[in-house]
Amino acid sequence: VSDLPIRRVDARWFAFDQSVPTDYSALLAMPGFSHPDDVVRYVYSSGTTGRPKCVALTNRTLETRIAHTHLVLHQRILTGAALNMMGFSTIAGIMAPLVSHTAGALLCFSSSYAEALNMVRMFNISALAGAVVQIQGILKALGNAAPPASLRCVSVGGSKVPLALLTEIRSRLSSFVFGGYGSTEIGSLTMASGADIERHEGAAG
Repeated sequence: VSDLPIRRVDARWFAFDQSVPTDYSALLAMPGFSHPDDVVRYVYSSGTTGRPKCVALTNRTLETRIAHTHLVLHQRILTGAALNMMGFSTIAGIMAPLVSHTAGALLCFSSSYAEALNMVRMFNISALAGAVVQIQGILKALGNAAPPASLRCVSVGGSKVPLALLTEIRSRLSSFVFGGYGSTEIGSLTMASGADIERHEGAAG
């Protein structure tokens, strides 16, 4: 394809010196992106097809996905305080701050399951989002402790939710559970309530 846009990425894209304080004034003074179709972010797919890949997102794409998320996502996860276990290299990870901040919600990220549970208690987290393996890690770290009182919603993405996991989430974290599924290229496609997942085992959104 002759008109396929090519973006060359080198080591300068990833250079970061922790000893040098970030100059936020200089960052805010930068001109930004002049065209809606300029590439503003690269994210990695989860590799659902078995072939993980890097996907370019444009300014227009991100704006559309933010608007779409506000239209379809349940208000329980758009208000209050949320904790997202997804990494910034993924579409779910980078969308979380963009959506949460425009909704006026507090957003937390953690580096471990134990830290995540501490954050839930410290900031009265009402919504928890993560992949299946991450939610399993949270449950393991919780052990025999009482379910977090503030947690009102658990969102599971990236894969189907096994019935055994659904049952454990309901009894140990929150009775309100839903599973979402989509692709890095297209975004969020479908969402299923806990009842939907229960009726159709193996459903992913």
